[in-house]
Amino acid sequence: MVTIQTWLGGNNMSKTHLQESYDYLFRLVHTSEDWIAPLLKAVETTPFEIACYSPGKSVASIWEISAHVTGWMEDLLHDLTGSPDAGSVDWPPVLSQTPFAWTAQKQHLKSLVLRLQDVLSHCSEEDLMASPPGTTTLRHRRLSSILVHNAYHAGQIIKLKQLYHASGKDVRLGEGVTAE
Repeated sequence: MVTIQTWLGGNNMSKTHLQESYDYLFRLVHTSEDWIAPLLKAVETTPFEIACYSPGKSVASIWEISAHVTGWMEDLLHDLTGSPDAGSVDWPPVLSQTPFAWTAQKQHLKSLVLRLQDVLSHCSEEDLMASPPGTTTLRHRRLSSILVHNAYHAGQIIKLKQLYHASGKDVRLGEGVTAE
């Protein structure tokens, strides 16, 4: 059976090897174009009208997914740095649907990805193998969960873009959305 230890290089892995492994995974999910669409590019290349689009009442828009992912990443930053808890909401409502607000959301997500990438590059193996105060979940497990979470949502964003383009002129924007 292949374990995460074996996959990452065995039981005697060095701090550098563990760090390089998570750095690679973080970049793969968020910024590198390899075999999956990176989250950051999926969001950054989404224009306002598409960000607001939802193919149905129970389907989150790209904007809502972006806000959801942002909250989870803020929680991860808290876990890795011990910074004050952001008090994130799992699926926060999008209150102001304007092009300016969408640009601000994209910029916030990008700055958070870059900040987390920098923090991760400075985490030691001991940091990753420890639990943040107040929890028993090891940081490396939390990071792994967020990476899978964000890759999943990047895929959703790509599919929503495809649905938007396939729908032609019959596109529903979210309630209260203005395209100006």
